[in-house]
Amino acid sequence: MECKSCGQRLKANEKICTYCGYYNDDDDEPKVKEEKTEEIEEIVDVDEKIVPEKNEEVVEDKYIDEDEMIPPEEKPIITDFEDDRLIEAFIGEDYKIINKQFNIYALIFSWIYFIYRKMYITGIIGLLITGIVVRFFPIALAVYVPLVMILSGFLFNIVYKKFIIFKINSYRNKDLGMDNFTLEQLCKKKGGVSTPIALLIMFMFFSLMILSYYSFSFNFDSKKYWDENSENKANCRQNVNSYYDLLISNKVITGAEEALCSIKINNNTKKYNIYFKVKTDNNYEYLYLNDNNDSIVIDGQQKYINALLEKEKDSGLTDEERKSLDKSMSIENEYKKLHDKSIEEDELIKKKKNNSEKLNYIFDIKIEKK
Repeated sequence: MECKSCGQRLKANEKICTYCGYYNDDDDEPKVKEEKTEEIEEIVDVDEKIVPEKNEEVVEDKYIDEDEMIPPEEKPIITDFEDDRLIEAFIGEDYKIINKQFNIYALIFSWIYFIYRKMYITGIIGLLITGIVVRFFPIALAVYVPLVMILSGFLFNIVYKKFIIFKINSYRNKDLGMDNFTLEQLCKKKGGVSTPIALLIMFMFFSLMILSYYSFSFNFDSKKYWDENSENKANCRQNVNSYYDLLISNKVITGAEEALCSIKINNNTKKYNIYFKVKTDNNYEYLYLNDNNDSIVIDGQQKYINALLEKEKDSGLTDEERKSLDKSMSIENEYKKLHDKSIEEDELIKKKKNNSEKLNYIFDIKIEKK
């Protein structure tokens, strides 16, 4: 219903316009004025009441009945009529959501719905907390997500109403001379919803979550990791190439298929142990080299092992020879064990389950010597 004088929208069953004061009724003049005129004509004695008691009760009952005619679900939450109109202007067409105890949209969309309703600070803080939980406490998501959704559904309308009242008061305090019509138009402009911003922030949030996961899971953001392992691998490659050239130049071997560098750390010092896998006829020969007082020690040559095995069959071995044979035969087992460990270290690093140094490196001699 609109005011017949100024055209402003009136609430249900509202007669008097709060903007221009016009009494909206089917007749040209207010009924109350007519009733009072009739009552004055009925005065018979100066000692009697100006308005009969019966008619006074009728007038009083009339206003009570008009108020009770408003359905309960449409009665404003705030008793002050002007504030109620401003809240309605701020919310927009779906004004009735403020009267409900539960908001299904807040349940479904949670923090994004806060942003959609222009409560940007609350929504962004909520998304930041969600991001922290997703990144660092994923095990708590099973409790966090349903809890936030339920609380959002029950508390959104309460928080939203307080937010609107705060914004309206700030508009009033900013311009104390602002009339009600201008204030209402300002509420319409500042309130409502913001779909583009809500979609943009939602897109940015999920993009950051994906990038964060990718960074932590695949890119190894630890500078310490890269520095340590780059240094280790570079030193191992240098030692493998130096030892290989030494074996070739001294005709200890004529070629090798694979090399392995194993780093042992003792008292903050690193010792590099080099292994070679050499193809000889139909067998493989495993050589072990390490720095010992600046001289190269080579163990595990197949000819030496075979000679000891033959001697063991014929006449037996001395304790020193037995010890040397056992040591040489253990090289193959040690090589295979370190080879498997190097592959295991690579898998753990890919899954971001091991931030420590990688201490075992496999080198393909054919590729290294290209």
